[in-house]
Amino acid sequence: MTGDLQNSAAGVDYEVRRLVQQYWARVDRQPGAEKDFADFFSEDAVMRLAALTLSGREQIVDFLRKRETANEAQKRVTRHVVSNYRMSLTGDRTARLHATLQVYAGAGTLPLPSEAPSGVGDFEFHCARTPDGTWRIVKIEGDSIFAGDAAPAFAKGKNEASAMRDAFCACVPHAPMLKLQARHHNEDFWAEYDRLVSEFQKYEPELVIVFGGDHVNTMHLSLMPSFVIGQSAEAIEDWGGAPGALDVPADLAIDLADNLVEKEFDIATSYAMKVDHGFSAVLEAFLVGRLDSIPVIPVFINSHYRPRPSLKRCRELGEAIGSWASSLGKRVAFLGSGGLSHDVSMIFPQYEDAPNEDVRDIMVHGHEKLGLNLQESLETVRQIMTGHAEDLLKGGESPVAANPDWDKKFLDAFAGDLRAFDAWTDELVLAGGGSGGGEVRMWIAAGAASLAAGSSPIEIDFFTPQSTLGFGLGLAHAGKKRA
Repeated sequence: MTGDLQNSAAGVDYEVRRLVQQYWARVDRQPGAEKDFADFFSEDAVMRLAALTLSGREQIVDFLRKRETANEAQKRVTRHVVSNYRMSLTGDRTARLHATLQVYAGAGTLPLPSEAPSGVGDFEFHCARTPDGTWRIVKIEGDSIFAGDAAPAFAKGKNEASAMRDAFCACVPHAPMLKLQARHHNEDFWAEYDRLVSEFQKYEPELVIVFGGDHVNTMHLSLMPSFVIGQSAEAIEDWGGAPGALDVPADLAIDLADNLVEKEFDIATSYAMKVDHGFSAVLEAFLVGRLDSIPVIPVFINSHYRPRPSLKRCRELGEAIGSWASSLGKRVAFLGSGGLSHDVSMIFPQYEDAPNEDVRDIMVHGHEKLGLNLQESLETVRQIMTGHAEDLLKGGESPVAANPDWDKKFLDAFAGDLRAFDAWTDELVLAGGGSGGGEVRMWIAAGAASLAAGSSPIEIDFFTPQSTLGFGLGLAHAGKKRA
């Protein structure tokens, strides 16, 4: 009798351990672990991972599949190392397995750098045998003992709802030329743009984080930071955009800035941020004319004047912001404003290339330095660009010189592993995309943020090597489309 019981316990111990080992192998996508997630769990299973609780097989499997999709997009690799097994029978057909779990995680090309585990936890697996003899997981309970910087938010005890949110991202141009030509000249582009706006509205974001730049209208060389988080912001009245105050949630904006400083980003902040069409053109389109209809945090990225932040640093910034956003328990949308290839050095020269001291004074101090009226200057530029817009419709040459080959190269990389941009130097971007092509920094940051927040992979929605607008024309998004 005792021998039969021992043999039974040993058999259960083997089967339950095997089930748990197969589960973690499937989570880590190890070769040969092809079993579907649904096959591991009972229909009413519960999974609690520190602050995250999932109820029912459907919700658990949905979470695991979203995690897998995000890892694929980020080229993220994990290994869950399980040890210290202790099994106990809890009934005729039930058992409980205690174990210690160490998690290692990283992204990029193998082999990855060897570092301390991102987390260590104590786990209990409650398992039950089905009538056909198959063991399934009824409950997983995991408690974090150690949680490093790379650990997910729920492992650190933060808001569990964030793990069940889908992030959304859209990357679009902001060129004023878009308002100077009737839509029917670029119908396919506008149809796709309108679809992205519709998807954004269906997503019903509770917070928008927009990455944008400036065109020597509000930011000047008297002080030109690489990155600025707006704590309060207002859009000026410039052509191509829309004026008005943004609804910036001050508590979240400063928390974001604090979080970035903790992650060793030297972040500037502004409590009186002014933005031009580099922000407002996109916000006007997606917020349907009302810049204050949804809470917005503006993130300025310097893309025009040396020294510009590297594309790698912009990716890292985006990932850090996305990670922070994922802990909020809110539906967060990310907008990348700018690009693609266009050269505007004739309008925005570098300081040393300015034609005279008056232009340098405007670059450094703004129009007020020379007693000029900004609105009058903007109107002059608008009239010049209106003439260019009409010339382009007649088949004239673009004044900003797009480079379709470079645009295609960028978009191919953008729809893949964003770490590919780590090797793109500023000199190569300028040579291929022109001085305006540097605005792809906003796309990279927005895309990286969305992926880090849990969106589906980036998709290119539109690209054409030719248009009547004269600059590189593309659209991209990330995030599941809703019916």
